[in-house]
Amino acid sequence: MSLSIITTVLDNEKFIYDCVNSVKRQKFKDKYEHIIVDGGSKDNTLKILKKLKKKNRKLKIFVKKNSGIYDGINYAIKKSKYNYIGLLHSDDFYKNDKVFKTILKQFKSNNKLLSIHSNVEFVKRNNKKKIVRFFKSEQL
Repeated sequence: MSLSIITTVLDNEKFIYDCVNSVKRQKFKDKYEHIIVDGGSKDNTLKILKKLKKKNRKLKIFVKKNSGIYDGINYAIKKSKYNYIGLLHSDDFYKNDKVFKTILKQFKSNNKLLSIHSNVEFVKRNNKKKIVRFFKSEQL
């Protein structure tokens, strides 16, 4: 099983590093790619992404100026080459390095699954262990 992670971004130099590195840190044996579509950032977002790309061959960067979040997602879906697609917003990050394993384990165990969602923790940026809001997903 292979996975395409899609991130759209616009002027998010503050948080894009954490987003990209949380994907890169995943302990995952199967193939994956991280597709980022930049909507025309005017800050240092693209500069940071290009620097990260030098050390990350799974990172694919596209610039689609003046596109909104959904245009960017649809564009990335067309560019994706793997059969499972995940969305990770540019100011979000994966909490641990087992997220991909957990997701694909669920798909492997139930071939009727169409999508998966998870718990969401809102944390303080200067203290990622400090949860300020929590949404629990339910198993159907």
